[in-house]
Amino acid sequence: MSNPALNDIWVLDSLNNEKVNVSKFPQGLPRLEFHLDGGKISGFSGCNEFTGTYYTFEDEIVINPLVSSMKFCDKITGESSFLDLLNKHGFEYNIHNLHLTLQHRDNTRLVFKKVD
Repeated sequence: MSNPALNDIWVLDSLNNEKVNVSKFPQGLPRLEFHLDGGKISGFSGCNEFTGTYYTFEDEIVINPLVSSMKFCDKITGESSFLDLLNKHGFEYNIHNLHLTLQHRDNTRLVFKKVD
């Protein structure tokens, strides 16, 4: 059973404790959307849309391999590194003050801000 607090849209706010450089994402910041029904995840990686599945166990979230559209987008320098980070699969997660933190065991840290 997924945490109901995940069921929302989350926009990338920081990577490894550094604010996201918006110039790397001129078409918009990456976002995640968790759906409790069926453990589905979808989102935008800065150029392409993606979808996949996830599951949670206690304070861990596992994101299964994602499927992404393959549009060519010029001047998007952050998309591939964002997708590579998400595809690390297992994260410890925490939701606090409208922020979702995903922390990988290699200390990679992604922080997302809840949006309506």
